[in-house]
Amino acid sequence: MNTFLTVLIISVLTHCIRTVYEIMKFRKRINPENKVVFGLIFTNMIILWFSWFAVCVFDPYKLTLPLVVKCIGAAILVLGVLLFLVSLAKIKRFENYHGDLITNGIYKRLRHPMYLSFICWLAGGAIFHQSGTAFLLAVVFTVNILVWRKLEEIHLMTVFPECKEYKRKTYF
Repeated sequence: MNTFLTVLIISVLTHCIRTVYEIMKFRKRINPENKVVFGLIFTNMIILWFSWFAVCVFDPYKLTLPLVVKCIGAAILVLGVLLFLVSLAKIKRFENYHGDLITNGIYKRLRHPMYLSFICWLAGGAIFHQSGTAFLLAVVFTVNILVWRKLEEIHLMTVFPECKEYKRKTYF
């Protein structure tokens, strides 16, 4: 139980830190170009995902799900990982992209495939591990990710005039 509470607290704190970072970045109160800032937020994200999966594994509040549902959870999780890798390969950066609006490859259909991949990780991990706590947190953390996405979209609309048309033609 102590391990579970520790990773739960770490997971919640790292999600909060990432959300505060996104808000501060949007309000231009923090410079994401700063290597120290990038290093800290990158480290935070690694800790966030490791702690998230540890919450799923160590959760004492397990759900009882049929095998087929667990398999669907695993498929969603794998889909999320693949989506993340494909989108990362396309932009070749985690942060601080400078260039034209990317509208080809995976970005031809999805505006925010990385954020969607994170949501798949949350849902798939919770379902696969039958984690009741992680499933509830996945809902809260998904709201966080939607906030990150909204802030990014507002920023993109100001930087790229063609983003309005792109947004109309794509999903998520």
